[in-house]
Amino acid sequence: MTSPARAPGTPPPELFTPDQLEAHAARIASTHTLASNPRRGRPLLPQLDRSADRLDQVYLELTAAAIDDNVSLGAEEWLRDNHHVVQDQVREVRQHLPRKYYLELPKLADGPFRGYPRVYLLARELIEHTAGRVDLEAIVEFAIAYQRTSALSIGETWAVPIMVRLALVEELERLAAGVLEARQYRDKARAWHKRLTSGEVTADEVARLVGEGLRPEGSMSAAFVVELLQ
Repeated sequence: MTSPARAPGTPPPELFTPDQLEAHAARIASTHTLASNPRRGRPLLPQLDRSADRLDQVYLELTAAAIDDNVSLGAEEWLRDNHHVVQDQVREVRQHLPRKYYLELPKLADGPFRGYPRVYLLARELIEHTAGRVDLEAIVEFAIAYQRTSALSIGETWAVPIMVRLALVEELERLAAGVLEARQYRDKARAWHKRLTSGEVTADEVARLVGEGLRPEGSMSAAFVVELLQ
């Protein structure tokens, strides 16, 4: 079972200042209840594998698109150029999170993350409320603020860097999916531009145009609209 994910189309979490992050760490620490038997938790590595596979897929699709199209955005180029770095991080997580060590990490007893390591949720909260823009100082301060309310075990403290890497990979997967979606909608807009400028357009074609610009949740794709207008 995958860890809970943000539903497509939902607004991103609020970005916090350092003071807000510390307050948030204390707040979530006060809500966490640990399971009596940590060895009965949910596995995390399958989620990492899914994220890695999805990032590989995005990389391949963006690379193929770049061959056929000289126009690419900075986000697409970054994902292509840094794919090997992401792969290195995935390997690091797998290497430093052996099964025996993972089983001993305290797990949450309730809530949507029930059965997952407490320190994993700690890392996710930090990444989500900073949009992944963290440095060592931010990570340390967030962990210290959490422990003012609820102390982490030694094993959890050692696991913080691993969980931050894992949370970053998951966040990058979400962002990469958005980059690929935008590319697909831009391609649709270019195809429609050719049709719109090749002759008269019927009402049915206009209706299909609008339909192809809609995202799954019903909103119009900004990438589609901008590309078509340009």
